[in-house]
Amino acid sequence: MRTLILFRHAKAEPADNVEKDIDRHLAPRGLTDAPKVAKALVEAGLGVDLALVSTAQRTQETWYVIAPQFEGAQVKSLAALYDAEAEDVWRLVQEQNDAQRLIVVGHNPFMHDLAVKILRHCKDKIAKKVRRELIHLPTSGAVAFEFPDGPFKLEQAACLGFWQAH
Repeated sequence: MRTLILFRHAKAEPADNVEKDIDRHLAPRGLTDAPKVAKALVEAGLGVDLALVSTAQRTQETWYVIAPQFEGAQVKSLAALYDAEAEDVWRLVQEQNDAQRLIVVGHNPFMHDLAVKILRHCKDKIAKKVRRELIHLPTSGAVAFEFPDGPFKLEQAACLGFWQAH
């Protein structure tokens, strides 16, 4: 089986603290929340072979603080993830043929939109529960899915759960 984790970047400093949105750093809360969620993912049996990470400062920092939980994972920093629509993110996911366990560290609304798109195709009980809970994907929020081996196909997705910092 293949897994996909959609992980929204951790809490960042306010946009008015920097000249460009792409340069926003993580806030202190983000530095503590993201590792907690990553640890919970690992405790749930989810690992990562490959991370696709937006080139924005806050996503890079998010990966930096969660990467120790996913020892040995390779990382690809992709500028295309900064302002990608859900369909663009899904296309990038589908291009990763070699990764069995993939994480995407990106931004809302696109990460939330993709999670909802995948959830609409899931028929399992966990997906129904997550659909009710997932009003928006919060910072340091993660949704995980399982797919049969082979290409990622929406109609074959099963939801593994939704994690967030408390």
